[in-house]
Amino acid sequence: MTHQCDICQTKFEANLVDKIPSQTEITPSLKVHFEKSFFKCICHNCLIQFQKLDDMAQKYPFPQQPNAYIQGVHYYIEGGYWVFSTLYHYQKGYCCKNGCRHCAYGYKK
Repeated sequence: MTHQCDICQTKFEANLVDKIPSQTEITPSLKVHFEKSFFKCICHNCLIQFQKLDDMAQKYPFPQQPNAYIQGVHYYIEGGYWVFSTLYHYQKGYCCKNGCRHCAYGYKK
């Protein structure tokens, strides 16, 4: 069956189970993430990018205080405003449904 990736719009053939291509191994934390996401399906290449994001989340623990955020990792500054990264949103653990620019959960307003 042909599916279209919700992230990159690539068409791919797969039998989908749990929103990801079948026969694909993912970490338990990434599986939990996709269960909470708004994605309907994700191609193998985008899944690899999320796996890299999950690996980064292990390297940089989620800061409990704003003064522990790392510029270039958890956020960047644009026009004097903080813009939170995909990693920040991923580590936050849920979607706030505000239509964030780098939403890791696939929410669109």
